[in-house]
Amino acid sequence: MKLFELQKILPKNITEPVFSYWKSKAPYAARSTLENTLKKLGWTPPTFNSYDSGANSMVFANPKKSFVIKINKFPDKGYARFVEVIHEHPNKHFPKISAMKSLKMGKCIYYVYLIEKLKPIKNSNKYADEIEQVINYYTGSLEEIFRFSKIPKFLSANPNLVKAARLVGKYGKNDIDMHEGNIMQRTDGTIVIIDPYC
Repeated sequence: MKLFELQKILPKNITEPVFSYWKSKAPYAARSTLENTLKKLGWTPPTFNSYDSGANSMVFANPKKSFVIKINKFPDKGYARFVEVIHEHPNKHFPKISAMKSLKMGKCIYYVYLIEKLKPIKNSNKYADEIEQVINYYTGSLEEIFRFSKIPKFLSANPNLVKAARLVGKYGKNDIDMHEGNIMQRTDGTIVIIDPYC
């Protein structure tokens, strides 16, 4: 399974309204137009809040599609850097990105992505807190990181997840934003770190 596979092509009925939104001099009105256009095509914000649209991007899902659309409202350097990490260091605990388009306006770059559709995790905070510890102390062994408590089973049983968390820490600089809204799972239960940088 490829983890960064630019196979799909973003259709014009999505890219054209997205590019118009980015180029608009009236972004709030343009955003409303974009949301209405996508809604007519079956794309709406997800009904659960784990796909946190956040300050820089908005996310749309379609029940007939196996991916979501993530659209920058503002340049999101943190997510763009995460996409570079995913591309350079494939890992099953990173999301699959199947298409990406960008538009440079002055010094700013805006992106739209097609990202695999994932599911929320129950009690995601217990996973996020422990993954964050590995991210923050990415050079330490699990024994060192959890020296005052037991190593969580889900980490000791998933060395690739530990490796993914270490990569996030290594390339995160001072921009780590790991919390319960930034992990999800596949239908097979695989934990996926979706957006760990601010």
